[in-house]
Amino acid sequence: MKYCASIQSLEQLQWALDMNAHEVIAHVDHYSREGGLTLKEFDLALNSAKKANLPICLAADRLVEERPFDAYLENITSYNCTLRVQDLGLAYSLNESGVPFQLLLDTGNANKHSLEKWQHIFKNHCQRIILNNEIPSKQLFSLLPAMQIPTELLGFGPLLMYYSKRALLSSMGAEQAELLASSVEAGPGDFRFKESPAGTVMYNSKELCLLEYADELEQNSLKWLRVDLRYLGKDQFFKLKEAMKSNNIASLKKSWPKTLLHGYYGNNRSDSVFKHLPKRKMIENKTMV
Repeated sequence: MKYCASIQSLEQLQWALDMNAHEVIAHVDHYSREGGLTLKEFDLALNSAKKANLPICLAADRLVEERPFDAYLENITSYNCTLRVQDLGLAYSLNESGVPFQLLLDTGNANKHSLEKWQHIFKNHCQRIILNNEIPSKQLFSLLPAMQIPTELLGFGPLLMYYSKRALLSSMGAEQAELLASSVEAGPGDFRFKESPAGTVMYNSKELCLLEYADELEQNSLKWLRVDLRYLGKDQFFKLKEAMKSNNIASLKKSWPKTLLHGYYGNNRSDSVFKHLPKRKMIENKTMV
């Protein structure tokens, strides 16, 4: 199994090297839906990764409006690295121009018909498809061998639940661009909200861990597992690295400070938490610096 690592700082680039990641995904202020590295830091990251012979991928995962579309496309294609896009218009333009890219299909696209269609459309230059983690294991294991383009799943980290171009936090009067909110009915853990010029994202209150199923996923033709390092502290990273090195994921799950989802979608009680969303009141718990 190959591992890729999502980063948003130069320190996390070093972490990716320490864990022997096969690729790093850089989140950058001007291109990522959540921001991250400055443009100067990204240039440094490109040089450092090149020296270490570590492939680097630019997360250009914003939904791009009509007016800035051409400029955004020109900017992301100026870098000598693989691009990672969600906007289907960007994907189409890259495919037509012969530019290699990875396609984010991690929201929606949970059936074989949509996956077959996007593979057919983007077969020439799409190098990888990032799958939706909300595909149940039974369906996933029948889908993976039939995929003609290499696939990736989130293996460890926060689970993205929502992305909107709208500035939802500031429109509700929040002074911070990032906050945590809790719900008594949803159980322990905080839902992370983050607003940037690209819009607003929301993450599940529980983090996902599929690392213990790495061999099973590889046997069923998954090529890549992603480890999201962006919101880890240094101590958490070293705990994660040691658990992966020793293959002791059970111990990691017991000692991890946040609740980890048990595994595949449908195997967790909290997978259905939003079925009753209108009845559940979200309570702001604390803001993030």
